[in-house]
Amino acid sequence: MTGGPLVLIEPYADRLGGHHQRTLAALAQARPGSLVIPPNGIARDAVTALREAGARLVTAPTTRLATVLLAASRLAAGLSTIGQRVFCSRRWPRRLRRLPHQVTLVARCLTEASVLRTARHLEPRAEAVVILTASEALHGAAALLGGQPHLRFVHEQVTTEARGGLSRCIRLRPSLISAPRPSLNCQGW
Repeated sequence: MTGGPLVLIEPYADRLGGHHQRTLAALAQARPGSLVIPPNGIARDAVTALREAGARLVTAPTTRLATVLLAASRLAAGLSTIGQRVFCSRRWPRRLRRLPHQVTLVARCLTEASVLRTARHLEPRAEAVVILTASEALHGAAALLGGQPHLRFVHEQVTTEARGGLSRCIRLRPSLISAPRPSLNCQGW
């Protein structure tokens, strides 16, 4: 790799335990000077490891559009949480019970779009932009709203909506998706 820096995006860097911080630190060590963007904050242990690796860390949006996208994401996530509580009973029709999960996918998409906008603003000549724990749906919308093609690693399919519904609304393919298990690779992406 001879071009610009590597941009690493980890939406779950704020969560303790798991692979999120270890993977982020290992990739940053492999490519000194990487830009790391955790949209929801980052665990303290991970900050130390990233600084030792020589990575730059940005935890807030840097443009007005990125700020608006992140605020819209947080609003959608709040509405989804309320909807999950309200519609959790089986007395509601199935389509209505699934609606909060669709809103969750939109919230994740907006978060990713916000971070992609920030990455594009800070490193317009990045060698690669990678979302390490990417949402399983709406990747085309995230790339379109974020204005940045990117590589996505999808570790799991959290909702059944990823196979249908909103994910089929947008057929754009400006991102490359990688999944660790064959069962995730061929689900309509």
